[in-house]
Amino acid sequence: MSKRIEAAKVLFRYGNRSDAQRMLQVIWDVPENSNETFECFLSMMEIWISKDRIGAMLHLEELTSGHGPHVEFWDSLALSDRAVLYEWVGQVELAEGHLEQAFESLNRAASLGRDTSLLWRLLGDLSLAQGDLEMSLRFLKRSLHLYRQMDLEILSGRNYSMGHFMGQDPLKWSHGVADYMQILLKVTRMAKGRRNLKSARELLMEMLHQFPEESRLPKLRLMLERSIVEHSLFQAPSKRPQLEAGA
Repeated sequence: MSKRIEAAKVLFRYGNRSDAQRMLQVIWDVPENSNETFECFLSMMEIWISKDRIGAMLHLEELTSGHGPHVEFWDSLALSDRAVLYEWVGQVELAEGHLEQAFESLNRAASLGRDTSLLWRLLGDLSLAQGDLEMSLRFLKRSLHLYRQMDLEILSGRNYSMGHFMGQDPLKWSHGVADYMQILLKVTRMAKGRRNLKSARELLMEMLHQFPEESRLPKLRLMLERSIVEHSLFQAPSKRPQLEAGA
């Protein structure tokens, strides 16, 4: 983050929000470099999302489709920066209940190399809602793999997660074991209906690895494995010899 944006961030977080926004406008009008322009845009978008989520969503949708007043700005962005904006618009769309648009935007972000724990978790949950259990598990495993690294900006360049300027996510997405527990419940229900509890076990094992201190997970593992064994025994063919006709 540039020194000027860092100064605006400090002002904003200490309550001088009008001064912070004026400083961001100055930076936007006369940027020092392209990285500063992009960071400034994200900072202003955070504030906009916190005040007018629908308006910000419409603006982002227009921008990412290559239209509107900031076409030159969009054309100047690297693919990695566009991926950030696709993820942001997908998050807002999801928060507004536009599930299909959200899936498309988040998937586009992933296709451009965006690689964050939240992105894959949201894609995993949306895939599950679409009934795609296999794809959902792939996304969720990646999300869990990145979970402990989500504050380290070493993957796919800088993270630029929403909330980097304001200090809190304006969409208030939570990041913790409870979110994955809710998804695990959905996965287990779907897997049970499809008689494929082993897929739910795969996700549970990944969660055990990432959340070793969560006391509920070992208990859930025992319950799930017991259900798998019982299902296997119930489905096993009978070993008793068949009586011949007329015996």
